[in-house]
Amino acid sequence: MNTTKKRIGIDARMLQEAYSSGIPEYAYYVIKNIILNNPDYTFVLFFNSFRNVSNIIPKDILEISEYKIFRIPNKILEWTWRFFPYPKIDTILKVDYFFSPHFYFIPLSKKVKKVLTIHDLSFEKDKRYFSFRKNLWHLQMNPKVMAKKADKIIAVSRATKNDLIDIYNIDENKIVVIPNAYDFDTKSKDTHNNDLDTLRKWSLETNEYILFLGTIEPRKNVSMVIDSYLKSKLINKKLVIAGKKGWLYKKALSVLKEKHPDIVFTDYITNREKEALFRNCYLFLFPALYEGFGVPVIEASSFGKSVVTSSVSSIPEIINQGALFINPHVTSYYTKALDLLIDTDNIKSLTPDTTKQDFIQWKEVAQKTLESIVL
Repeated sequence: MNTTKKRIGIDARMLQEAYSSGIPEYAYYVIKNIILNNPDYTFVLFFNSFRNVSNIIPKDILEISEYKIFRIPNKILEWTWRFFPYPKIDTILKVDYFFSPHFYFIPLSKKVKKVLTIHDLSFEKDKRYFSFRKNLWHLQMNPKVMAKKADKIIAVSRATKNDLIDIYNIDENKIVVIPNAYDFDTKSKDTHNNDLDTLRKWSLETNEYILFLGTIEPRKNVSMVIDSYLKSKLINKKLVIAGKKGWLYKKALSVLKEKHPDIVFTDYITNREKEALFRNCYLFLFPALYEGFGVPVIEASSFGKSVVTSSVSSIPEIINQGALFINPHVTSYYTKALDLLIDTDNIKSLTPDTTKQDFIQWKEVAQKTLESIVL
């Protein structure tokens, strides 16, 4: 009897990012849980970067997998592959299946089963969300062609699935919806000291600030966050804008050139700091213009926090309690919501019951992903 394990290749280049958030975080938890919980398969990870990324790639991933790290400049490699799509990476890795947690272009042979996760099509719906350079990158990656060639596509929400059908004309039977998760199991144990350190760092007090978390870029609608806050009655509380700087961050934060001591910009934060900020905030404000999923909304809800967020794209489908859904294009609507929530009784009535929430776990996401790969 042949007992040779089936081999699954994974494009793990997302794990080369220095700061883990969004899609890199998704890639990390899915890859880690797939490998740890499926010893009957051999997993082979593909990395490539001209710079030395061995100290950036999470060590716990490298310790549990086979992997190949190539040292070719990515821009040269990707442009070369456009005109000469060789070598086929699945043949180098000697795998039976290949999974891509994001649409990085990669040449694969026809014989290997290809599974691709697409998180959103925001770059197709409105190119103003991205810089010229990023739009050029999307053009170069050509996700539509990758989606057409994939045997199976994982969409992180029904909204993304619908966009794939409407914009790329993908057969709906080829798409499986597997929602993102939130890593509940890694919440800090020493919450008291951790919270004190974090609050002191930015001169904050428990329940005395409104929180926004996300990359500072046009799609996240940070200007709306600031404008609605400044016009609201909740001006007596601080506003914390947490997240790394993205495209056009200076424009979004231009108001901070003036003196607004009650608006705090943290820049990139660690997971421990993120937990402390969520745990101690008064409410979470997230008026994103478009989200393939919207993990911060789930994170806020898991900490029992009321959420004021967008009524568009995927967000209404991922949270069913503790949220006010508002048109993200109208500042006055958000201002009125904040005015209502100055009343603590209104906040209490909106606060989600964490004991009744049933969010998917990363282990389950990983298992459903594996089923999509091998079945």
